[in-house]
Amino acid sequence: MKRYFLTIIFILVMALTAGAVSVQAFSRDEVLYAGRLRENGDADYAMTPASWMQGTVPYTPDRYLRAGASSDRVGNGGCSYFAAAYMLLKMGQLDIRSGEDPITVLDKMEAVKGWLTWGKMDYERIDEAYPAVTCHGYKVRFSSSDYHRQVEELRQLTEEGYFIICCLDGAYSNGHYIFIDEILDDDDLVIGDSAYEGTNWSDTHGPLGGYLVDYSIFTCRGVKPADTDSIYTCNRDEKLSPEAVQAYREKKASIVTSRDMGKSRRKKEENAET
Repeated sequence: MKRYFLTIIFILVMALTAGAVSVQAFSRDEVLYAGRLRENGDADYAMTPASWMQGTVPYTPDRYLRAGASSDRVGNGGCSYFAAAYMLLKMGQLDIRSGEDPITVLDKMEAVKGWLTWGKMDYERIDEAYPAVTCHGYKVRFSSSDYHRQVEELRQLTEEGYFIICCLDGAYSNGHYIFIDEILDDDDLVIGDSAYEGTNWSDTHGPLGGYLVDYSIFTCRGVKPADTDSIYTCNRDEKLSPEAVQAYREKKASIVTSRDMGKSRRKKEENAET
């Protein structure tokens, strides 16, 4: 009960102060220490994109993607909304300091029935919920299956002013959506990923044999990728220290582990009942 009231108080304070704060990604110190402000919960940490985990952070295990219709739940099919949330945050269209998060995106798209089969987000209708944002290409196939050539294609698109969401396949995930936050000189990708560990392609998808399948590209009125901050740090010239990145990865890994252990426990309980 105490934890519940602390969460409510925190949300009210954030709502009252949000009007005086500009929309931007969190600073390095905020990323480092968000979630450590209260030892009794993860409400503060949940505000940072570093912690978003579909179905778990924000906690929405039973939320369906399509209201009143058969669909996936957020936990097993919400990646398209989370990828869009990372992108909208980078664009300055999602204000996490006022309490907005990936479920806000789901709510807004639900209001316009902006979904596809099984509730996946219809990117071509994103402008109905976010008028400043336009989709210029949906599920465009890469011109090459070679990873490094694909990265060059993404780099060129970014330089042309497009924000990019990619769909990937792999031995462990098919049709999973991630946001391309930054493209590094060594061809690694800084990504927004709501289902697996890490901030980079090289953390999980590269080592486990994931591969890029297609991409969707977007523009935002008055904003270009080159003019924006990373979703993980407020200042592009002041990157997160190795210690900060490692702390984040450990935190997200613990969330992934807890989620997977919960799934395993529920599966055993279901099997025991049958």
